[in-house]
Amino acid sequence: MIRKAFQKCSKLQKKTNLFNNLNPSFCSNLFLIFIGIIYLQSCTRKSVSQCHDLKFVNLYVEFFLEEQLIKGRSDLDFISDCDELISIDLDSSLNVDSVKYNKKKIDYKFHDNKIQIKKPDFKANNFSISVYYHGFPQKAINAPWDGGVVWSEDSYGNHWAGVACQMNGSSLWWPSINGHNDEPDGALLSFVVDTPYTVVSNGHLKKIEKQNKKKIFRWEVNNPINSYNVTFNIANFFYFSDLFEGVNGNLKLDYYVLPENSEAAKNHFKQVKPMLSIFENLFGPYPFYSDGYKLVETPYLGMEHQSCISYGNKYLDGYLGKHPIGIDFDFIIIHETAHEWWGNSVSMKKKSEMWIHESFATYSEVLYVEKKYGYEKMIEYLKYQKKNINNNHPMIKYNNKKDTDVYYKGSWMLHTLRSVINNDSEWFELLKNIQLDFKHAILDSETLINYINSNFEIDLVPIFEHYLTRKNIPKLQYKINFIDNVEVLSYRWRNVNKKFNMPIKLGINGKDIWIEPKYEWKNIILNRPSSKITTFDALFLIEYELLN
Repeated sequence: MIRKAFQKCSKLQKKTNLFNNLNPSFCSNLFLIFIGIIYLQSCTRKSVSQCHDLKFVNLYVEFFLEEQLIKGRSDLDFISDCDELISIDLDSSLNVDSVKYNKKKIDYKFHDNKIQIKKPDFKANNFSISVYYHGFPQKAINAPWDGGVVWSEDSYGNHWAGVACQMNGSSLWWPSINGHNDEPDGALLSFVVDTPYTVVSNGHLKKIEKQNKKKIFRWEVNNPINSYNVTFNIANFFYFSDLFEGVNGNLKLDYYVLPENSEAAKNHFKQVKPMLSIFENLFGPYPFYSDGYKLVETPYLGMEHQSCISYGNKYLDGYLGKHPIGIDFDFIIIHETAHEWWGNSVSMKKKSEMWIHESFATYSEVLYVEKKYGYEKMIEYLKYQKKNINNNHPMIKYNNKKDTDVYYKGSWMLHTLRSVINNDSEWFELLKNIQLDFKHAILDSETLINYINSNFEIDLVPIFEHYLTRKNIPKLQYKINFIDNVEVLSYRWRNVNKKFNMPIKLGINGKDIWIEPKYEWKNIILNRPSSKITTFDALFLIEYELLN
């Protein structure tokens, strides 16, 4: 992949980046690109200050289900190369009991949802912060969109609880680092609950310990994990399992569902293994073999918790039963599993770049449909997605997940790029190589776009710039007129800046041709009077306007 990019570097030096401030040497200096990729693959991502690097999390939480109270301790292990203040996030609805630095109590300030600690030993490069806390965590009003804990009951009146906090941050229920650009290399998650309840979390179940009338469930995560992905699920679960023979060997599939839904789940979850086969074919190996794969029934719709996907689609096809005719996969299973690649392995650096997660995961649905149902059904599914595009906000810098454009407009943007590239083998190779070259990496938009751009002769940066940073889609204006008794097709872009450049395909008298519209009018001489122009609205996310 790097070698291929090197061969194209000389042709890419004059390209501009998304924000028009790219150093001209970026594309030509392949060594820096290579080192950057190796760094992202092998090193833990540092915090916003690039000073304290969170390496490991040891979380211990006891649940008091009747009171909806939690009590616990969060141990955060850091590597540091500075003496800056240490800031730990925790929601003000919770109470801090004490804080320890390397197992010794230390003074702290808790204000505005942050625990501020002054590092006592300036020379220490390795240290641990332990926060002891308790309280009533914020309840989710409408999970997963409004974050918090969901306290519920199953049909038998048993407790049933879960958490979703992507938009609000993990500090809603445990002392942590909310930022997206610092992930620990692993975690040990211990949860205490009354018998007969089970607590399901990320990673693999290391052991279950009895403690009087309670049980301690210890889960071990062996891969980098974003703090919002750390989760718990509590219920009197029915458990069953399966085995997926994947490209990296056997992957254990664990399913935790309510007992009354056990038979429905056994039948419904049969789509998991074919789905994983399709995704591994498209994007490479499942990124978390050592942590396994779980679907856990939750009292809310769903969330892509790493290796522990929250499932609440009620064993219905589509989105709570809504789907195009004949395209009947379970939306939550497919979409949230796609996030294991797009979101949990290749991750965004900040919430304003959520397109890296949601656009690719939503586009993964499209590719899944193509592989399972065929190309025509894929186009049908894209048209189904298109109904949800609103063009109210730019996709980048707008971090309200309730705006569906980051999903559906983003999916169409990627489909448009595939059409522009017009070479499926290179397009699908790119998708897989993104996953291989940036496995378990945190990326900003600029890095990902420049990486994608380095793989193709055509400059894709203006296309990304438009679809991500502008709310309106490009409009192609065209007209047929006669100049000196010669029939001419004239065309130009509107709703774009003057540097926008995207080739598209038109049908002229039954023959497909590619044109490269600009902001100013361009002309093509037609071969005969009364020519017929055909647009390809299934290939490009653009508007067409025929002028008189």
